[in-house]
Amino acid sequence: DGIKDILKICDKYPSLYCHIVSGNCDAIDNFPFLKEVELCGKNFYLTHGHPECVKSSFATLAGRAITHGADIALCGHTHIRAMERFGDIIILNPGSAYEGNYATLDISENTGDIKYDFKNIKEYIY
Repeated sequence: DGIKDILKICDKYPSLYCHIVSGNCDAIDNFPFLKEVELCGKNFYLTHGHPECVKSSFATLAGRAITHGADIALCGHTHIRAMERFGDIIILNPGSAYEGNYATLDISENTGDIKYDFKNIKEYIY
């Protein structure tokens, strides 16, 4: 949820390339509920998380990510930061964008290793 917040960030920082998916409370319906993208040699499965019932478990999300050949699944819905591994799949929820939460991923060009970090935009504003 919070497409309007993300669109404000994208407008403010036009050099960012934003991949956006709709949430269950988003009134804007011109964004998909899931998206698959390839970045830095890794396949990403992007979803808000409500179709995969992530409030209960990441198991369904992990299964769908595997089916779609993803290395990394990014979700929201719970508005709570979380990271879990299911075999080789990394599942990452950066938390609530409305509260300024986001995550960064660093993918090594040499090894393909993935490092992540949870951040909050308020750390840089105040």
